[in-house]
Amino acid sequence: LNLEDGGARFWLFWIGIILLFFLGLTLAEACAFGTPNEQIGIGVFTLSLTIQSLFAGFLVRESNIPDYWVWLYYINAIRYPLYYFSVNELDGLDISCPGNEGAVPVFVGTDLSVCEGQFGDPNCFRFYCPIQSGNDVLDQFDMTESVGFYLIITIVFIGGLRCLNV
Repeated sequence: LNLEDGGARFWLFWIGIILLFFLGLTLAEACAFGTPNEQIGIGVFTLSLTIQSLFAGFLVRESNIPDYWVWLYYINAIRYPLYYFSVNELDGLDISCPGNEGAVPVFVGTDLSVCEGQFGDPNCFRFYCPIQSGNDVLDQFDMTESVGFYLIITIVFIGGLRCLNV
């Protein structure tokens, strides 16, 4: 957890955890109230979470979702808290590869057979840190909104589902 900003992200993290608890509880209640018995409710809840996990944007990115399924990406209750936590943690974070840990070796030599296995030789391989900042990761997954946006959408999901549960 990033504490470089005096702990503001830490408290935003805890707010997110509390909201995630209420979102999960609200989703479970919606499945319980909308089904005739416990077994069907558990099945619907499990199926719902599985489908939402697939379409949350990490396993299958929005650009790879067929047009006729993209609506699942936008109405996904898991996506917004997931993006909230990601933006909260990664926005503005500088990432490095100390000691080349996590770095990718890139061949810069002229003959691969001469350089085979000589990762320490700068004439054969140089190490490249593929991720320089947390914003690189956020850009890869199209997490372009602010923490506040994802927080508000999560609260709207909780409120909307709570209204349906009444």
